[in-house]
Amino acid sequence: MQSAESVLIEYLSAKEQVLTTSAKVLTADFGFKQAIATQDVETIQSVLDNHAARIEADLMILMNTNGELVSNNLGSKIDAKMLGDAFQGNTNQQSSAQFIYLEGVLYEVIMLPIKAPHTVGYCIIGFAINNTFLTELKRLTTLDVSFTDIDNNWIFSSADNLQELNAQIFNSDFIAAELFVERPQYINRLVTLNQAKNITIILSSSMQEIYKEFDTLVYFIVILSLTIVVLAIILSSWLSKNLVNPINDLVRSTRLFAKGEYEIQPLNHKVNQEVKTLHESFEKMGSEISLREHKIKHQARHDKLTDLFNRQTVIEELDVKLRSNQPRLVIAINIRGFRRINDVLGASIGDKVLQSFALELPVFLSASNCHFEDAIYGRVGGDEFLLSIPIEQGIAEEVFTENFITTLIQYFDKELSIGNLMINTRLRLGVLKVPEHGNNAEDLLRRANIAIDAARAESLSVRYYQNGEEENYLARLKIIEELKLVLQNPGNSLFLVYQPKLNLSTGEIDKVEALIRWQDSSGNFVSPELFVSLAEQSGLIISLTQWVIKEALSQIQKWKTLDIQLKVAINVSAQDLSHPQFIDFLLSSLSAYEVDSNQITIELTERDIMQNEDLIVHRLQQLKKMGTYISVDDYGIGQSSLAKLKQLPIDELKIDKSFILELNTSHQDKQIVSSTINLGHKLGLNVVAEGVENKESLDLLKKYGCNHAQGYHLSRPVKANELVTWLESQ
Repeated sequence: MQSAESVLIEYLSAKEQVLTTSAKVLTADFGFKQAIATQDVETIQSVLDNHAARIEADLMILMNTNGELVSNNLGSKIDAKMLGDAFQGNTNQQSSAQFIYLEGVLYEVIMLPIKAPHTVGYCIIGFAINNTFLTELKRLTTLDVSFTDIDNNWIFSSADNLQELNAQIFNSDFIAAELFVERPQYINRLVTLNQAKNITIILSSSMQEIYKEFDTLVYFIVILSLTIVVLAIILSSWLSKNLVNPINDLVRSTRLFAKGEYEIQPLNHKVNQEVKTLHESFEKMGSEISLREHKIKHQARHDKLTDLFNRQTVIEELDVKLRSNQPRLVIAINIRGFRRINDVLGASIGDKVLQSFALELPVFLSASNCHFEDAIYGRVGGDEFLLSIPIEQGIAEEVFTENFITTLIQYFDKELSIGNLMINTRLRLGVLKVPEHGNNAEDLLRRANIAIDAARAESLSVRYYQNGEEENYLARLKIIEELKLVLQNPGNSLFLVYQPKLNLSTGEIDKVEALIRWQDSSGNFVSPELFVSLAEQSGLIISLTQWVIKEALSQIQKWKTLDIQLKVAINVSAQDLSHPQFIDFLLSSLSAYEVDSNQITIELTERDIMQNEDLIVHRLQQLKKMGTYISVDDYGIGQSSLAKLKQLPIDELKIDKSFILELNTSHQDKQIVSSTINLGHKLGLNVVAEGVENKESLDLLKKYGCNHAQGYHLSRPVKANELVTWLESQ
């Protein structure tokens, strides 16, 4: 439309240019000017006719300066007033083309003045807008061209169906329905020219051909789409058969994998190579996952070192066997001296000993006259194994048990070949009977450990569990748990008592021993020997000793404010001295409470020294350099000799109370005590006697030259405030 409008304007401009040129030629003709001046009408008419024929003009008019018609080529009366209105204001200068409507014909005209030299008239030249004109415009624009007046009346049009066009343009009521939508019949463009203010030019294009092409394209696309859909259905069916169905089978296989089923179904139809490769990969993956899962399950149920059942599996399998209510033996097995094998020969040799035992155990069971298929055995601890076998019917339980245990001990009482070494192995057994000693695997395992711990403590090869032992074991566990909570918040349940030490030379109390006491949640006092021993076994001794040190140093600080000068002995264990932070803790505590290191005595037993002699001696030397007094407690019942003591950095010996309790009546005790005191002095050591129960024993100690004495004869251990009162009463 835009291009057609441009062509239209250019065409009209070209026509205007032709008119202008023709008008200039005519108005410049001298003969024509002379005819006008002489009013030679015939000459004027002849010139107009000739000029109109030459330029093919349809309208030739000559007007005088008064606006009156002089001559024209139409031969009919023309409304001069209409011409005057069209060119109003342009009579004295060159006019642009105008459209005028004369005698039912539309003209494109131009008017130029005739000057000789003054204006003597006006020449009007024009082309008619007729069918020939419209045909040429339609050819050039390829559109229908129509002209209408200001009242929307049609003047000329190249359109055939003018009525339909008129209805659509001016009434907008003609639309064509096609393909379920309503569409306009024509597309139109209104063109308004400046030189044709009362004339509207309409460019119109019928949409029929375009719609026809469009509809054809739509039908083609619809048919093509339907064809593609049909082909897609066919292709999908083929893909479903050859690709999707096998993949769905593989998806189902993954669900089976998730359930632990790793066998993949074979392909039931022909597939492409890619799917076949994927199926083979799934088969391989399922096989590898199955093997790996089997390995993981095996590792989860078996001990890594020996490949026997681990503790949890032993419990599970034993619980299954116990459901039959058949009498069984449950035996905890420990290799005696295994720790020494590890320490002396190394952990690798120790591991091989365990592996050798694990290999020999099923060999022994299969060779013995027991139901091997019903036996359960596994490794439940470091060097501890558990074995359970059914008791054979028809034989007395005691006889069967004794025979089996004897056979087991004799079989393993031999040398095991470990590399180039021959290592003797002997077993320690803790024995239980089912159901006499329980019918729950967890309980049986716990009681078996109790039995073998008792065998170790009593140096027995075989120890039978005794009913009631577990209650004592659980009671000790309860004490450990309660002590752990108490150490987090001691309150008033933990406290220290102090037992005075009498200086036998001066007769004054210048030392005390700090002793810990504990009153449990039920208000009962727990034996110090019991809970201190349990603290050592459970690893709580470090925290317990640290509490004692802080409490004792705090009390020394308080006594200093009362001008009481007492040295306090604090008992420590081998675990305390072996702890890497013990020395630092002691130094920081002394500094925090402003107590001199020579105001405390560190007491430890001979047994503690012997546990880790090199490290303990090193720690004692560090304490000695700090100025701390060091005492060996319970001397006389341990393993050390005076020669060994001579090499230790100690200051004091405490003779065990077992030699003092009956000192006044026992001749042997007198000899032992007097000689110990004498030899201790020769080694440069002070000697303290504990357990003084009577005056006679105290007098003997003074006679033997003992340095200090403590015991109930002097005072029981008392709290700090009671000790102050006691000291004031002395």
